[in-house]
Amino acid sequence: MNFVNLTPHPVRLRRNAANKAAEADAGDMVLPSSGSCRVSANPGEKLGEAESVALYARTAYGEIYGLPSPAPDTLYIVSVMLVGRVLEREDCFIPGTGPKDGAIRNSEGQIFAVTRLVQA
Repeated sequence: MNFVNLTPHPVRLRRNAANKAAEADAGDMVLPSSGSCRVSANPGEKLGEAESVALYARTAYGEIYGLPSPAPDTLYIVSVMLVGRVLEREDCFIPGTGPKDGAIRNSEGQIFAVTRLVQA
């Protein structure tokens, strides 16, 4: 299987999910960024203020840029920003960073490696 990382940063996949250490594992697969896949965004209108804090309507997301066409035996790793925009694609996944996804964090709480990919 070919993994193409379309996020702006490297993704470390921990193949040995039982190893929860926040240090390199011989089975880790580190996928460098292959260029970013982006979605256009139009900020929402200002709705007003509450206690001197600006309130805005939801951002509207539009066209996707940089997502290749499906290819045999290829999975694309995309950012969570694209989740709602690529529902028709079975080849798009996001790094599993949710509370029950088993992501491995370093001592500062930053994600060091993920143990799964989740279909976008």
